[in-house]
Amino acid sequence: DRALKTENQFTGVVTVNDEPCEVSGSTIINVSLANQLTVSNNDYIEVVSNNCIDYDGLNVSGAMRLTFSDVGNFNFINDVFNVTIDVSITDFVTVVDGVSVALDGSYMMDIDSTYDGYTTIITSDNMETSLLNYRQVVSNLNITEQYDNSSSSYTISASSTVFDSDLNGTVTVSTVTPFEFFYSLDNSPLEGVLKVSGSGTSKVLIEVQNSTLVDVSVDADGDNVYESTTSHSWNDLI
Repeated sequence: DRALKTENQFTGVVTVNDEPCEVSGSTIINVSLANQLTVSNNDYIEVVSNNCIDYDGLNVSGAMRLTFSDVGNFNFINDVFNVTIDVSITDFVTVVDGVSVALDGSYMMDIDSTYDGYTTIITSDNMETSLLNYRQVVSNLNITEQYDNSSSSYTISASSTVFDSDLNGTVTVSTVTPFEFFYSLDNSPLEGVLKVSGSGTSKVLIEVQNSTLVDVSVDADGDNVYESTTSHSWNDLI
């Protein structure tokens, strides 16, 4: 029995922890790992909160699950690996001071990391966020982020369809030219062009001029002629 317990510490790890919350409710953590030192295909981590209330008044309900696939050379200390992580969020609701935020949907992350840098691709068919009377639905999401070690540069391209209740409509967002950052994604990009198209034919073009200025051009009638262009600082837009 002792030998079996020792072996199970490193292979075939399956744990189910039902943790009581500070005031009431519980959080169940399910973990299934073929090996404690790495992740393997079909491994998963799942957190299910059942009306979990803590002393600060935070109330959490819903489920979040991470499932791993296409795993290659992955462990928790190696910089060279590839992995796909499927993230599923089901009726995940947090309530603070009577204000609730709800998330529901799923997305997938494909990560390919090498000594030269990494590429991460995030895709989602549908992700919905609700806050009070506000609702946003993101669909057909595709984000590609690349990092190059030799130049310390990041490039990001993205496309998505977004319904926004504040706009009472849907817009399509896509990068015409990838956004390029140096040294950190916290810095402003030095180049990049983003097009935002309305449900009709109107569109807005956002073009980076430098690390501080952005040009915003408007084609109000959709004739592919931008009637106006104004310059803004990043602080104006963010």
